[in-house]
Amino acid sequence: MIDDLDLPLKEHQVLFHKEDRLIVDALAQAGVTVSSIEELVNDRRGYATAIPTLIEMLDRVKYLPIKDSVVRALGDATAKGKADEALLKEFYEALSLNSRGASDYRWVIANTLGIISSKRLTEPLLHLLEISPAENSKGMLALAAAKTKDERFIPILIGMLDRGECPGHVSSALGKLKAKEAIGRLRKLAKCKVQTSWVRREARKALERIGAELEEEPIVN
Repeated sequence: MIDDLDLPLKEHQVLFHKEDRLIVDALAQAGVTVSSIEELVNDRRGYATAIPTLIEMLDRVKYLPIKDSVVRALGDATAKGKADEALLKEFYEALSLNSRGASDYRWVIANTLGIISSKRLTEPLLHLLEISPAENSKGMLALAAAKTKDERFIPILIGMLDRGECPGHVSSALGKLKAKEAIGRLRKLAKCKVQTSWVRREARKALERIGAELEEEPIVN
């Protein structure tokens, strides 16, 4: 992987154009005509036909800004069950890089995994949530985990909440999993003035999904 932050502007432009053209030509051979990978990201015509080529090209291109666009192009339900392995491979490889570009790339991959997530991603996501650094991508992985409906994620997500990792995304994930074990923590988070209004709102929404009140019900003797 080549990070754009490591290159002067002129080299960035040359490499970007070269790899973009590589993808455009490969898509053309598959019967999908676009002027750039960004065009496919923004206009999904012929998208289903493009998926196998996009998966293949994800392994061939090395420049992070181009890989980023390919991953975003794979963020469609049509890629469910097809792009899982390639995206997981990219995420693991990006874990070896300690740069802002790599961190942003992991977020994009995690976001796409969330779009195409299903039960088949349960085991990989269980592992990724345990080893991933505490960054924004971990919050997106939490949302992807919630879509599997697997209750094994609940203690992992509660642990993230206790460590203050991505509280808004984790609250949403716990709500979708209807995690009653998290009610007390979510109540505290929903009223915590230190948190942003968005985080407090996500905690309240999670409580609603679980079917719990914001305030603890009084004990009646």
